[in-house]
Amino acid sequence: MYGPVDVTEVKKFSREWCRRKRYPDIHLVKMLCRRELGVRKSGTQFFYGGREFYQCIYPGEKIQNIIINLWVKRFSPNGKYLVCFNCDCHTISVRDYVGYSAVAITSTSSLFEAVFPERFSLDLCLVSHEMAMLNNDCVFFTQDSKFLIVATEAQVPESIQTISQIYRNNESLQPLSSQLLNTICFYCIDLENGTVCDTFTLSVDRIWVARGVHLVERVMAIFSLQQQTVHILRINQNGRFTKLKELGRTLYDDDSIILSKYNHAFGSETFLTGMKQRLLTFLFHKAKRENTVDDFLRDFGYLRDLRIWQMQIVLPDVLLLRFVKQDAFSSSANINSQPAIFVFINWRSAEILAVFDKYTDQFLWIVENFYEQFKNPQVLDNRFPMTMQHCYFDYERHCRLKLQSLAKDGMRLRIQRQILSHLPYCTTFAPINSPYLDLAMFKYDDSLPSSIERMRSQQREQLRFFSRVTSQPLFDIELSGEKLEQLLFHPFEPFAFSFDRTVVGGTGTFHIPSSALKTS
Repeated sequence: MYGPVDVTEVKKFSREWCRRKRYPDIHLVKMLCRRELGVRKSGTQFFYGGREFYQCIYPGEKIQNIIINLWVKRFSPNGKYLVCFNCDCHTISVRDYVGYSAVAITSTSSLFEAVFPERFSLDLCLVSHEMAMLNNDCVFFTQDSKFLIVATEAQVPESIQTISQIYRNNESLQPLSSQLLNTICFYCIDLENGTVCDTFTLSVDRIWVARGVHLVERVMAIFSLQQQTVHILRINQNGRFTKLKELGRTLYDDDSIILSKYNHAFGSETFLTGMKQRLLTFLFHKAKRENTVDDFLRDFGYLRDLRIWQMQIVLPDVLLLRFVKQDAFSSSANINSQPAIFVFINWRSAEILAVFDKYTDQFLWIVENFYEQFKNPQVLDNRFPMTMQHCYFDYERHCRLKLQSLAKDGMRLRIQRQILSHLPYCTTFAPINSPYLDLAMFKYDDSLPSSIERMRSQQREQLRFFSRVTSQPLFDIELSGEKLEQLLFHPFEPFAFSFDRTVVGGTGTFHIPSSALKTS
């Protein structure tokens, strides 16, 4: 009645067979069938159904020795454009991204032109100044990828600098021989037709673009390190700069009317600037509430000598300012190791919201729990956030790095200082919004995101990516191992581009899916 027992069936349903680990199926055809039949749970198709296909299509193959002859900068947020600089840093070249399907029918000598045909090029230095050069760090896009912001800078000879140009208020810094004063011109370029919409120029100034220029929505903040002034601009629908506010010597539009009756010559002003007066007032009221007025009076000289060093937009209306001692600018020691305070200020109302010390536990809690606002404030509609505020696996990675540092030296204060010393975050980091860097879907080396952001390779020849679903290796990205090799991912397509940033007119490598090579 029952028949003979099959040996294979016994092994199949044995205890070992039942205890083995089951891996979910990530087969491409089955994923397409599930999407077609609509068997997925309600409300999960947007996230899982839209992102799970990246585990089946990935840039696992490479094409080497692709001639570039340009400085490759970055992709636009919509992935349609690639911004490059010419080798002389005088001309900007904007190129269309037409897809990686042309790699199967094009030779490597012209492959870059086939995948990235030139849309337009502009020689900005010819218009501004013959000695000007493009700033390598200033490449900003509006969130709709309609406008591009770049800058040129030209050194100002000391023979033509005047005292009134160098010292415009009593907070201005003393010029340093290692940091010359420049004339910086910002350009707003329309990416559709390749025209310059407007310019904004700061003469005889010193601006650290990586830590002092930020663009969120259409609001652009430019921090003048020399004059200790924050310029707030808005980019309108036509791409023109509109100055909204200036935070520094004045805070409100009518402050200049009151100050106009005083002598503005160098060294004649004895009163504090509006920014410094607002900061000291806030700290005094805080000390009064905490009954620490004596400590405030003792540290008054130190607080008065503080100068703004870095700036970042955290929210569309809120700035994060980092103040350090004035002597730190000319000190030979690392300025990151100097004492500092962090100030949150609403630039519209010129109201200081909070002030934190460099080693405050409350400030560390704010950074860790609102990390997305600090790290990616320019991404307004981030539907797939990958920071530790929203991604559990990134938070797990952050805790693992903290435990490793704690086990190494056993000092909790040093870990806290190490985390907060990077604030405000650099606004010119390479974006890491690729799905292949999403820790919710892939596992990779913990140090990979920071190396991609800082545009430095890990000096290894292979980067291995594992599936978060199956815990099995999916694909590898092979690099040349150069120290300054940059890996640039497309925002949403399975395409990556690696190249050496130190070689002008060198070669690069395309990382594409294997299906692109089989079409030939």
